[in-house]
Amino acid sequence: QDRMTERERLEALLNRQPVDRIPFHAIINAFAAAMVGYSKVDVYEDPERAFWAKLRTHEMFGGCGRLLYGPAFGAREFGGDVKLPTHVYAMAPSLLRPAVQSEEDVWKLKLPDVKTAGGVPLAMRFSKLQAEHGLLISFNSGGILTRLGYVTGVERMCRWMKKRPELV
Repeated sequence: QDRMTERERLEALLNRQPVDRIPFHAIINAFAAAMVGYSKVDVYEDPERAFWAKLRTHEMFGGCGRLLYGPAFGAREFGGDVKLPTHVYAMAPSLLRPAVQSEEDVWKLKLPDVKTAGGVPLAMRFSKLQAEHGLLISFNSGGILTRLGYVTGVERMCRWMKKRPELV
């Protein structure tokens, strides 16, 4: 039985005080999928399944915080390609082909149509489900370098950070 509220638990944890139990946050899509019997691809490509998997996992473990959904932003929105996690040990999408292959490609990038671009419509649907169920709407875009790594490929991004920072 919980003796602390979610807020009390998180505040105590941040202040290095004792907590009644370890806080649980259902952020990993693959874990939520496994908990409810969905495939990992389901939670990356189907916002409804992702929502229910995350919500049920959150409830099973007494989760804290909000439900987060991240459909591998950065690659598909700009024309790149990802491989969804189908292997038993794969937990997240991996980059197959970055949108940016050369320095010239950087200058050709255009802002994508957010209504149709890659994972954006999926994240919007997930957010609408959060709102419909009275939950806090959250958006998990990750850090800028993570997104840039999906657009350019991590190796290229790192090389350019050192040799061509204006491209980054």
